[in-house]
Amino acid sequence: MAIDSYAPCPGGTGKKIKFCCSELVGDLEQLDRLIEGDQISAALEQVKRLSEKHPGRACLMATRTKLELGSKRFAEAAASSRAFLDACPENPLALGQAAVTEALADRMQEAAALFDRARDAASRAEGGISPEIVRIAATLVQAAAQLGDVGFAQGIVEWMIDRSLGSQEEQRLLAAVVGSSGVPAALRTKVRLQDPPADAAWRSDFEAALDHARHWRLLAAA
Repeated sequence: MAIDSYAPCPGGTGKKIKFCCSELVGDLEQLDRLIEGDQISAALEQVKRLSEKHPGRACLMATRTKLELGSKRFAEAAASSRAFLDACPENPLALGQAAVTEALADRMQEAAALFDRARDAASRAEGGISPEIVRIAATLVQAAAQLGDVGFAQGIVEWMIDRSLGSQEEQRLLAAVVGSSGVPAALRTKVRLQDPPADAAWRSDFEAALDHARHWRLLAAA
């Protein structure tokens, strides 16, 4: 299928393909055909060759990491993700993919910190939260629930519902995944917090934590 040159760059740069990686459109279309044909190994070899020819291109680094994750080459994906994040430290997709590789290595605190940054960066980007970030969020919900970090998983599901991300069916299925892992009572009941006393020494810290939570910077809020 032909790629729309005015579509967002698949590397999460926030730019249109025409103004970011227009010379790679033909190559990206070929990669799409290989992936659609389930020729993942061939697509991965192709993206590696293209990366040598066009080093540092976000669209190629993102595609390589995604393919390695999809084919369960987790050690390679972790290395590719690190290279992507080193090259593009504020790119929401690089941050999101790094969160996934950290979660797969059972480093959930690091994953949570990276995903908080990914959400923050994506919310500032033109076009907002991309479908790829939503897919990463769903992956993190499942990984966190399986590893017993249900608070993190529940926080992502609530963020998706609050922002109307994904379909209602996807939200329901992810909520079921979290629920089957055993949601603590504190997360099942929403209680309005009391306002802190005006003269409380900890008031500013408390309000800063609430602001982090409202903007879904959950690790910072905690």
